[in-house]
Amino acid sequence: VPGALAAAVVSGFTMFWPLRTILLADTAFLFKITFVAMLVINSFVIHHHLQLACTTRFRQLPRTTRIRLLASGAVSTVGWIGTFITAQLLAV
Repeated sequence: VPGALAAAVVSGFTMFWPLRTILLADTAFLFKITFVAMLVINSFVIHHHLQLACTTRFRQLPRTTRIRLLASGAVSTVGWIGTFITAQLLAV
């Protein structure tokens, strides 16, 4: 998944560059970039917990770790849905 996210960011940047003046003035684009930044940051959180999540049953994890994993899942869901919705609202 981090590779797919990196590919999406790189391809997005190549599309952004020629239209940067227009896009940077578009509120929907700025929100989209915020959602993408959330996803990038969250990918590091997911990577940090990946081994633990793959080897330990959720119920056996400490409560704080379960909360972190659930929060990370919520951030991921909001990030992907927000990115999709704001992409539909772009003026370009």
